[in-house]
This record gives sequence, structure tokens and C-alpha cells, in this order.
Amino acid sequence: MATIGILINHYDARNDIRDLVAEIAQSHRVVLLSKENNINHPLPVGVELRPLVSAYPYKRKFWTRLFSWFGKLPRSRENYYINELFKLGRLSPTQQTFGKIKLNLQMWMPRFMSINQLLPIVSQCDATDISDIDSFLLITEFSDIPMLARICDSGKPAWAYLYSWDHPCKHTVLTDRLTGYLVWNQKLAKDMEELQGISQNKCKIIGATQLCPIVDYLASSTMLPGQGRLEGSPYFYFGCGTGYAPLSRREIRLVAELADLLKKEFPEHLLLVRPYPMFNDDSALAEIKSKSNVRIDDEFRSFQVGRSLRSVDIHKRLDLQRGSACFIHVGTTMGYEAAFLGCPVVFINLIADSNTGGADDTESLATFARQYHVQRYLVGNYPSSANNLSEAMDALKTAVSSPDKLISYNNYVSSKTPLLTMTELTKDILGQLLQK
Repeated sequence: MATIGILINHYDARNDIRDLVAEIAQSHRVVLLSKENNINHPLPVGVELRPLVSAYPYKRKFWTRLFSWFGKLPRSRENYYINELFKLGRLSPTQQTFGKIKLNLQMWMPRFMSINQLLPIVSQCDATDISDIDSFLLITEFSDIPMLARICDSGKPAWAYLYSWDHPCKHTVLTDRLTGYLVWNQKLAKDMEELQGISQNKCKIIGATQLCPIVDYLASSTMLPGQGRLEGSPYFYFGCGTGYAPLSRREIRLVAELADLLKKEFPEHLLLVRPYPMFNDDSALAEIKSKSNVRIDDEFRSFQVGRSLRSVDIHKRLDLQRGSACFIHVGTTMGYEAAFLGCPVVFINLIADSNTGGADDTESLATFARQYHVQRYLVGNYPSSANNLSEAMDALKTAVSSPDKLISYNNYVSSKTPLLTMTELTKDILGQLLQK
């Protein structure tokens, strides 16, 4: 039995990562390496939580802050900027104002310092005991740079699991000093090379933990694509994509416009809208709640703990997606997942739509659509990849009259990533971690 150290950041919020840890713990001793008070969820049997021990705090603070100003960015600089902008949405208005000033200054700074230059400098800034660990699994985003440095210096197998399809285009601390990276698909491996300068040869394709619940769902669901009913009526399902308040409000206005168009064209259909989990502006939602053909899918919030959902609520959401006449979105992971469910999917690519705030407006839906991963993985020469509401309405008419004509887009999106059970995926991960 090996001892596997897992450097982890969002354990409480990610159901799939908790399932992965539990699977690994069935056959090996697991040590979770995380910042103190970062994990509150109960741990599986055989899992130890080992809080990171900081050392030389002033040195740590100085160099990590210096790196935030001068550290090299991925080649997708704009995507990094958009992501940092979204993070500011969680702050107070005053903090957002100063945060934007700081971010814009940072973008003008010369970015000459690589992560490989920083790691040796801060490797002494962690004093956690890792002598008993045989191999390491790091899950992006990396929670602690000094611990990352010590893992790289350990001489032990150290693989990073690239948790999300947007991580190569926005992270600044991905290093080729690790043994390798476990990625969703070959296109993500290519992203690592083109955006981060990390060779595709260091990437191993294993699939995505985020897609594992779909395997369980499809094995047990009796719902047929497009056959769901809401209050006895067929329905379209819109999944909101952002919790950044300025963008969320514009997305809600888009939904309101869509609802009016749908009411005229499909008076017998309802529009079910799932707000972004971290967006709680009832005043913004009021605009669509008042529409007779709109229903809000927010029951999950009653059972949500932080950012974590119950498995039953995930399955319910998948059921609603699969049963809808069409799942509609402007660039979300839910839209990526929907491609595996057999229901029509329409992606509204608003990259050139001035009505969403303008292509140069950093708080517009055009900016949201301009994200690197959205354009790379969701845009295709298919009716389901619509460039505006008018094209989206044409696709929705097809979804109702001839849904099979839209499934080629689903195949285009879903064929990139293998769909595996968590047990199968864990076996592949352990095969890399324990390879002699």
C-alpha cells in the first residue's frame, strides 16, 4: 500500500474530487495537503488531513507578490485578464474598484519571471513533513506555491490533474518540473504546449472527473431526450454561465429577450432558467421571474453547502437537461456536459454581438464568449453554434421539429473526451502515480 499525497484546494466544493479521493483511499493511504481550515467536509476512512506548515512568511509573501506583478502569463493573456476580472466580482464595490486598477496596472508590467525561476526561491517557505509520501497528485489550481516547489524537489513521482478545460488558458503556475499532467483530451494537451510551453509528451489523456456523474446518470436514468415535461408542458432549459454581477445582469437581460421570442414562437413551451449558483441578485432575476413562460430552477440552493451540491441534485439537473427540448447556454461547462446527454444543445456565441455590451467592453457577454476555451471547444460550423439570438431561434425551431438534425454538434463537442466511471478513471490515475 502506497502513501499518496494530494495537494488540493477546493475539496469541499467539488463532489467529483471527493469521490476521486474516496476511490484512491480504498486501496492506498491518502494524505491531503491543504491550507489550514480549508477543508471542513468529513473525510473518508483512511484519509489524513495534513495542514500545510508555512515557513519564512515574509520571504514567501514578498516573492509571491512579486510574481503576481512580474510572473509570466499564459499566451492567452486576454483569458487570464478576463478570469481575474471575474474574481473581483466576489468583492465589495470599493474593493472591485481598487482591484480593477491593480489588475490593469499588472497587465502593463513586464512579465519576465517564470514559475521555474520562482520555485527554487520559495522552496524553503514550507515546512510540512512529506517524508512519508511515496507519490504526489496535484489538482489544479495549485493551492500553495512553496509546497509545489517542495514536491518538484522531492524526486518522487508527481502528476498534476488538470481539473478544468479552462485551466491551461488562465493559470500562471503550471510547471514542466512535475512528472506530467493528466488531462481530459488531446486538445487540452495541445493547449498545454501552445499556451504554457509544456510539451504534449508530458500529458497523459485520462478523461474528466467532472463527467463521471454523467456515466452513473445514463446508467440509471429512464428519461428520454426531449421527452421531459414541466408542469405538463415541454420546455427549453437555459443554464446561466457567470456569477460576475455585471455579466450576470446582462445574461439575465438576454434571457428576458429570449423568453419573449420563445413565447411568440412556442407558446406551448416553458423556459426553465438555472441561475449561476453564486449569483443571488433577486432584483436582477425579477425581470424574468415576472414572465409567464419562465420558471426558475433554484431548488438546489436549499440543499447547497457552500459551492457543493448533493449527488441527487446533480442527477436532477442532468434529468432536466436531458428531458428539455433543447439546452441553451452562452459558454458553460453545463453546455459541455449537455453534449453527452442526447438532447439538442444550442450555444449562443455572442462574440460579435454589440447588443451585449460591445466587443471591447470588459463587462460584456461578448467578452465572456471571447474566452479562449469557449471559442476552442464550443464553436463549430453547426446550426447549434449560433452567432446571435436570431440564429439561435432558427436552431431552436429545428430542435423542436427535427431534433436529430442538431445531434452532430453534440458529437463534435463530446467526441474529444472519453467518458469513464470514477473507478475507471482512478485506475488510470493510479497507473501513472505508481509507475516504476
